[in-house]
Amino acid sequence: MPADSLYRRLERAGGLRRIVAGLYQRVLGDAVLVPYFKPILARERGMRWLRWHLMTFLAAATGGPSKYQGRDLATVHAGVFITGEAYDRLLVHLLAAMTDLGVARQDREDVVLALLQLRPAVVTFDPEATPAEHPPLEGEPPT
Repeated sequence: MPADSLYRRLERAGGLRRIVAGLYQRVLGDAVLVPYFKPILARERGMRWLRWHLMTFLAAATGGPSKYQGRDLATVHAGVFITGEAYDRLLVHLLAAMTDLGVARQDREDVVLALLQLRPAVVTFDPEATPAEHPPLEGEPPT
């Protein structure tokens, strides 16, 4: 891992843990976003599962030592019907959480840029499409 990696600049796992905690605190207070997370949160250890997966993903995406081993993003989000508006709201909350923690502007931009590149795999709902064009809702995430 390079000495100047984004992962190190974000203060490694501890920094990512704080960012993820701040993000979910904001997301769970957002009436537009919370419905997307309710099925997972209803499960025992659902919040722990969400945090772990996002931390592992962010560590890999920022040049950290973790190797993301979850299912691919398109498969995971296929039946969730995430809109572009919802994805963008999550990024706004992520930016705010990082700003609150004093993450440098360039580092915030680098994180958001990395996540913007993943938008096509996560945004699975087009409100202009007919219902037949959307995949059927699939089961819950793995434990």
